[in-house]
Amino acid sequence: MEEASRRQWRLDYIRNFGDKEIEEWLEMRGKLEGVVLTEGADKVVWKLEKSGKFTTRSVYRFITFGGVIDLRMMEIWRAKISLKLKIFLWMAWHDRIQTAQQLKRRNWDGSKRCKYCGLEESADHLLFQCPAAMVTWCWVRDSLGWPKIPTSIISYQDLGRDRGG
Repeated sequence: MEEASRRQWRLDYIRNFGDKEIEEWLEMRGKLEGVVLTEGADKVVWKLEKSGKFTTRSVYRFITFGGVIDLRMMEIWRAKISLKLKIFLWMAWHDRIQTAQQLKRRNWDGSKRCKYCGLEESADHLLFQCPAAMVTWCWVRDSLGWPKIPTSIISYQDLGRDRGG
């Protein structure tokens, strides 16, 4: 440790640093103070694999992993249904369906009203609350023996938990 305290920083630059560059330089020096170089050989270790060896699969997993696993959607992604339906369900779950409410947020100048019933069109309204959707949900309820129909994405999730899903 005594040797580390005797190290001197001697770097010459052609131009003078401004305030921002001096601040960045001091930050970098602070980070480098803890670095100790040894005489031993360097060893490359790939941290994305337990084996420490590079694989393209580990790079692909790293690039495509968003950092959070959506456990609610894992069952949908594993289901044997069409990809279009999986994507639609993901969009519904994350309120990404292009309803009038969503389009208004993007400065759309059309009506916010549902074409079927005249109420404000949102994802929950379109999928659960519109009379056209409610007819479909009543059929699903009666066919599957559910105690009630869902009225929103949240109530659908709660209904799934009540059924043990």
